[in-house]
Amino acid sequence: MGTIYFIQTCPTCGRRLEIKIDYIGLEVSCYHCRARFIAENSHENHLPDSFVAHQNANVTNAMSYCAKYSGDRPVTSFS
Repeated sequence: MGTIYFIQTCPTCGRRLEIKIDYIGLEVSCYHCRARFIAENSHENHLPDSFVAHQNANVTNAMSYCAKYSGDRPVTSFS
């Protein structure tokens, strides 16, 4: 799956920037004016409930699978 981006406006110059979702919560800089700001996806709280439920089910299934095949080792993260 390719990299996923979201759009955020630079608070200094107003340019619309494509920012990787991996950078949410981190300090980024505008490629145009070089202003530094925190990447925040204002749309992340507006996801449909069905999407959130589907994602939660995927995580639960993955954790169950890992617990089943990890033996006695606890699984605390995915990478």
